Amino acid sequence: MSEQTESTDIPVEVTGKKDVEETVEGMQQEDMSNENNEPETAPEETSEVDQLKLERDELKDMLSRRVAELDNAKRRWQQEKDDLSSMTTMVVLNKMLPIFDDLHRALDSAREAQKVETVIEGLKLVLNNATTTFTEMGVERMHSVGEIFDVNKHEALVRQPSDKPENEVLTEFKAGYMYKDKVLRHAQVVLSAGQPEGE
Repeated sequence: MSEQTESTDIPVEVTGKKDVEETVEGMQQEDMSNENNEPETAPEETSEVDQLKLERDELKDMLSRRVAELDNAKRRWQQEKDDLSSMTTMVVLNKMLPIFDDLHRALDSAREAQKVETVIEGLKLVLNNATTTFTEMGVERMHSVGEIFDVNKHEALVRQPSDKPENEVLTEFKAGYMYKDKVLRHAQVVLSAGQPEGE
């Protein structure tokens, strides 16, 4: 008499021990066959990950090179800036040296001079040469006396009553200078406070 057993998938008729073994073996072979037939996606996924890592490394390398190039460019720019500043300073100092030469000659002449007028003439010569040098470099002296106070050019030290209009520059305590169209030094001035009250 035959016995009937249930499988999780297909009912199988079993007639003996040998039949059971053959049935189990067949089911195992079928499972292995099904596993072999499944699509293999792992290698493809691994390949995509490797590609992304490669691209990431290339971008990091490119970024590192760009940062290094930027640092080098900044250093070159700073060096060029420093060199230009030094050259400009040297040009100015070279133009100032003749003034020092004139001052030394004026001092030597003053020691031997018998008249004050001779010393004064020597100082005038030094001043004229210095003025010429500054003019060649674009430096001009302001003429503030008689002008109305301008905060962009003048520095008021004091106000005093006078018959001049209020805020007119009466005198210069220290002259101001312009370098081309820019203020090199503000003029220190005395301003008119206008007519005293009651007059």
